[in-house]
Amino acid sequence: MIVIVVVFFFSCCMLSQLHFFTVEYFRLCYFLQNSEVKKLTKLEELNVSGNQLTSLPPSLGCLTKLAVVRVHSNRLHSLPSFRDAASLHVSVFCML
Repeated sequence: MIVIVVVFFFSCCMLSQLHFFTVEYFRLCYFLQNSEVKKLTKLEELNVSGNQLTSLPPSLGCLTKLAVVRVHSNRLHSLPSFRDAASLHVSVFCML
């Protein structure tokens, strides 16, 4: 049910207009695909903490306006390179 709500949300809104994106503690196992992430050109803050994510799309590193990334309490094996982000704070605590 939660996955359906998230998919519905993204199909109904314009991703390019989002500045803040928070989906925490929803037990998500999957995040957006690279092609969808590339549309988040205005995204400044991402919070996907408290889910069951094992990876994040590499294209997150291409978001130049991204300033805050909260991904703690997930099952991440690695993070994308955020070399294109001018000033970035990443909050990471991975649960094994």
